[in-house]
Amino acid sequence: MRLLIKMFEEKGNLLDVINRDFKDKVKVYIGHEMGRPEMKNYSLVVSSYRVKNKPSGRLAVLGPVRMEYRHIIPTMEYISDVLSEVLDSI
Repeated sequence: MRLLIKMFEEKGNLLDVINRDFKDKVKVYIGHEMGRPEMKNYSLVVSSYRVKNKPSGRLAVLGPVRMEYRHIIPTMEYISDVLSEVLDSI
């Protein structure tokens, strides 16, 4: 837990992972894929949302390596789609 708190305190490292380029709607980083040894027991699910068909931001869920990916991934896709629609309508 201390490592996780330290990671949040050094949020720049976590933001570097969140802001990596990816082409799919959702990207999953598991353990060492994040490039941080202290994050080996965690996974990060990242999704992007758009405004006027241009990338506008990212959403992320940090959890244990054994999280329920089959629920998290479609949920992230849905939230990103809804957020994109809402922001487009403003």
